[in-house]
Amino acid sequence: MPWRYALVRLVASVLTLAGVAVLVFVVLRLLPGDEITSTFGTETGVLTDRQIESLRSYYGVDQPAYQQFFSWLGSVVTGNLGFSVRSGTSVASQIRDALPVTVELALLSILVGVVIGVPLGVLSGARAGTRRDATIQVFGLLGLGVPNFVIGTFAVTLFASWFDYFPNARGYAAPWEDPWLNVQQMVFPAITLGLALSGTIMRTTRSAFLETSTQPFVRTARGKGISARRVRYVHILRNASIPIATITGIQFGYLLGGTVIVEQIFAMPGLGRLVLDGIGKREYAVVQSTILVISGLFVMVNLLVDLLYARLDPRIRYK
Repeated sequence: MPWRYALVRLVASVLTLAGVAVLVFVVLRLLPGDEITSTFGTETGVLTDRQIESLRSYYGVDQPAYQQFFSWLGSVVTGNLGFSVRSGTSVASQIRDALPVTVELALLSILVGVVIGVPLGVLSGARAGTRRDATIQVFGLLGLGVPNFVIGTFAVTLFASWFDYFPNARGYAAPWEDPWLNVQQMVFPAITLGLALSGTIMRTTRSAFLETSTQPFVRTARGKGISARRVRYVHILRNASIPIATITGIQFGYLLGGTVIVEQIFAMPGLGRLVLDGIGKREYAVVQSTILVISGLFVMVNLLVDLLYARLDPRIRYK
């Protein structure tokens, strides 16, 4: 186990999260309005100065910005992620409810992307320059070029309007509550995200496959009379797995916070939707703490992928 490498990466991760905390805090304060104007809207103008000061104290925005930041950061370090005034619940409980939804959706989307993208990348790389290669690359470009909201909106319109089928309208069902309903609710969002991911994974697989196929050990394997299928999937694909694992890990980390549009379309109560609602309502604690949790998960996923490299390629050694 590369403990020293993991420790160095852990320290770097802490510094990264500190930078994310500062950036999110500053960007939120640059947005027009605050929790008061978000709550009262145009009626804010009829409030007296005393009422406004009282509300600023109630929402905790009467203190200097640096004091607000260190107060929030100190609470986060002790495990207190803040409180949502609108919902009357802690931010930790909101994240606890939303996190399983996003993680499940991200895992299923990655599964769809890998199942589609890796085989297509191998088939494309094995016949580079042919009509099959060109056809598969067109599919990859479509996956990269067509926005998620277009695919998602089309799926909702097709099944909800034409077939009167939209299981997400029944409210989210956790897999331990109603497994079959959960599968129905997850399948279309996962396919929507997975199709886009498959294009990226396919192109990465193709490039890694082509690069690895020119290595001497591949020519040696072919010279020994090993079947083309075994050379393709055992010798080439296995040694080309590091770029594939890298892009898959990056995409999984992205999905933990980048599924907001799909979550909105399919009414999924995940982290992306929680952040979007928090921004709209100017709930600073909700947005700051949720983005910090998403960033922490992203960093952790990338660290695990880095540590996986040594398992995929024994030649890699950590110092």
